[in-house]
Amino acid sequence: MFDRDKSGEILSTAEARSRTLVSDLLVMTEAGDPVLNDYCEVMARLRGTTHAFVVLIYESQFYFIGRYGYIDVRCSIPTESQPDWRGEAQVEYVDPAEEIPGGELYPADLRANSYVHFAPLKLDGIPVGMVGVANRAPMTTATPDQRIALDVMARLTETYLGKHQTLKRHTQEIFGMLQGDT
Repeated sequence: MFDRDKSGEILSTAEARSRTLVSDLLVMTEAGDPVLNDYCEVMARLRGTTHAFVVLIYESQFYFIGRYGYIDVRCSIPTESQPDWRGEAQVEYVDPAEEIPGGELYPADLRANSYVHFAPLKLDGIPVGMVGVANRAPMTTATPDQRIALDVMARLTETYLGKHQTLKRHTQEIFGMLQGDT
């Protein structure tokens, strides 16, 4: 049996699982979570950037659940112009306007970035979003230490969001016992 999205398009099992995870996390995590905001501020200051983010992606919506320098908490980015956030490797754009196809469709706050560097965010091996930094002024490519710092931020974020998953599972178990669904 296949899952379908709102338009009726068939989703792969991995895509359906990713959407389920993100949906659960969006319910359990407030936009602009203070802990994730702190992670973002530390990363931006370490890298010397004006912006940092933790983004969960659901369909074509980017939800900034952790941010530094960004005001907006949600934006819509057409699926065809989204960067490769499902991959294994970090992605770095030293000239996003030229390197991101369809970048002109991004909200103004995101188009203003002259540099973007992010790492995929995964839970249980399933892609759910990304963590990264951005800067209004051009920057040089990241050093090996800066790349490691971004990977550490991704792991910290994954651990933090994993606790939300565990809390949801335990809450469901407790409510099941209270309702007699043992």
